[in-house]
Amino acid sequence: MKYNLLVGLLFIATWPFLSHAAIQQETIDRAEIKQGTVDFEPTGQQTVKNNSGTAINAGRDVTVNNSRTIINQFSGIDKITLNTDRGKKAKVLYEERKYQEALVVLDDEEMDYEKRVVLASKKQLEDQLNKNKVQRSDLATEYVLKAKLIARDPQLGRERVQRAQKIFEKALSLDKTPERQLEYAAFLQNNNKLSDAEELYRKILPIYRTRTEEDFDNYATDLVGIFIRLGVLVGKGSTRWDKADEYYREALAIYQKLVKKDPDFNQIEQARILYGLGALAANNSTRQIEAEKYHREALRIYRQLAEKDPDSYQSDLAGVLNNLGLLLANDRMHWPEAEKYYCEALAIYRKLAGARRKK
Repeated sequence: MKYNLLVGLLFIATWPFLSHAAIQQETIDRAEIKQGTVDFEPTGQQTVKNNSGTAINAGRDVTVNNSRTIINQFSGIDKITLNTDRGKKAKVLYEERKYQEALVVLDDEEMDYEKRVVLASKKQLEDQLNKNKVQRSDLATEYVLKAKLIARDPQLGRERVQRAQKIFEKALSLDKTPERQLEYAAFLQNNNKLSDAEELYRKILPIYRTRTEEDFDNYATDLVGIFIRLGVLVGKGSTRWDKADEYYREALAIYQKLVKKDPDFNQIEQARILYGLGALAANNSTRQIEAEKYHREALRIYRQLAEKDPDSYQSDLAGVLNNLGLLLANDRMHWPEAEKYYCEALAIYRKLAGARRKK
């Protein structure tokens, strides 16, 4: 009896170590499958080596790591927000540790069917949105056409600009693209709504800057046009000539890149930029030489353009000749040349006036 009691006490005392050994063996087996091979050191200590031969601890650390892996798989489920009855039911079962029942609730066949229905509905909505986009664009284009017709109707008198402006705004309410905003800004500028035009130009300028950076060939000319129009608009006020000069210079830098890529590129915009820079420089008595340089370069381009298309560019040519004459007239040494330019401009203006009378 005492012997049996002693054996029992000994068994109880050694059970934790036996249990740990069993757990250690199980974790070693798992580590062997997962990491590599198990070796027995001469001291009797068991280690696990991975495929590269690096020894790793086996035993309690592996067991803890496995436990943590399982825990991590379930972490975050409590934070999931579910809006459907099915999802809420599955979560309740999970919280009750009924994992298999939760999986049954989340039925594959039922969920896959709903997925197909939802995706089909999404496709229908996308198709409808695309159709609506086209309809809005077409209707907006018609409004723009109507606005331009109203703006040219002499019977409306002073009301035409205001009425056309309201029609333009209807178009933008349907399809407010950068292109339509640019068109509207030009309309406002052409009809002396300068503050509104400038505000709109400034709004779309960053968009066209980005577009030009991403697709230079397709958007550079639009950006040049915005800079020129801002230069003209801002240059009308004597307090902002420096800002106007900045816009023109930015336009010129971009345009020179265009001409460098394509020497045959239409030079009309470059001529307008040079003309604008010359006009701004002429307002500063310390920049007369610079102003003369810009005017002469613009004159050279306008002569070429007028030779190819007189009807389109004779008027611009006469304007440059007249302004260059004014600039040179400030210096007695240049009076003969100034007179020559004045006479040439006068001959063109007379010719244009005669053509208008015949019409």
